[in-house]
Amino acid sequence: MFEWLATQKPAFVHAAVLVDRQRHKVPVRADIVGLTLKIAPDDVIECNVPPYEAEFAVDLWRPGTSA
Repeated sequence: MFEWLATQKPAFVHAAVLVDRQRHKVPVRADIVGLTLKIAPDDVIECNVPPYEAEFAVDLWRPGTSA
């Protein structure tokens, strides 16, 4: 993706995310953030978005804990 953007030379690039985990591994920040969660490295965020799922939901799963 970054290579393609470099060849197109856009004036601006905006990134949007549903959830920002606060665990940045690449030098890219989201310009538009729906929800910010400071979570443990092993935690899993599941986003359900219509029309792929019946209802919109953001769930946090912690491996090793009971539901």
